[in-house]
Amino acid sequence: MADELDADFLALQVGSNHVLNAIGEAAIDLG
Repeated sequence: MADELDADFLALQVGSNHVLNAIGEAAIDLG
């Protein structure tokens, strides 16, 4: 159970980082 929760948490972190990176790259392109 704990392993599954950890995997979900990591997936959320990776997803959030990907979104933030995409926004950051878009801001750099626009800037």
